[in-house]
Amino acid sequence: ILGLEVSTSSAKTIIYSSDKGVIDVASIPYPEKVCDVVSQDIQGMYATLLECIKKILENNHLNIDALSLSTTWHSLLLLDENRNPIGRLKTWADTEAGDTATRYRLKKEFSSKFYNKTGCVIHSVYPVWKYIHMKETDRETIDRAAYISSQQEYVFEKLTEERAVSRTIASGTGFFNINKLEWDEEILEFAGIKKEQLSPLVEPTYSAPLTKEAAEVMGLTAGLPVIIGGADG
Repeated sequence: ILGLEVSTSSAKTIIYSSDKGVIDVASIPYPEKVCDVVSQDIQGMYATLLECIKKILENNHLNIDALSLSTTWHSLLLLDENRNPIGRLKTWADTEAGDTATRYRLKKEFSSKFYNKTGCVIHSVYPVWKYIHMKETDRETIDRAAYISSQQEYVFEKLTEERAVSRTIASGTGFFNINKLEWDEEILEFAGIKKEQLSPLVEPTYSAPLTKEAAEVMGLTAGLPVIIGGADG
């Protein structure tokens, strides 16, 4: 199994064998222009991941049977109507929404209801508050955004051409109802988001086939299962 991780500061890979355990690991830090901790150039992040994959495969001539992802929590990426990125991805470390989140957190009844629905306190770390803050401060960008994505979703879609997000990642967005295990319609309405703007929810064990294009770039076989996985903490 080829494990792939895109973290806050680097791309990492691991080859794991069910018989022999860990065979090899590799890591490549993101260039400064790709990641400044609070944001990432998502295309540069993906290019670094591909570089890391090539590095470990060149050092290990093995038959890979599957790929599996791990990404960071709480990222927000806006996409246009053609599913191209709008600006940089906001990581968990982005705190621009701090004042907006504080204003809502002081509303005790609302704050308690939100927490009981989502398991997420009202805090700038969560994508729902990053989005609401942008609605209040950067309406031009929000009006261009046709879809809401994340680090995990972007990488999975690049590898498989399929839209999906694991419930693991979704549970850290603030848009997700942890009791129903679905997107919360009331919160989506509050944030001014349509369900269609979010990816379909799947289990972290869900897989889709690796595309021919992605396989050729990495030197792997098209059709290998890519497991969507979860988060890095």
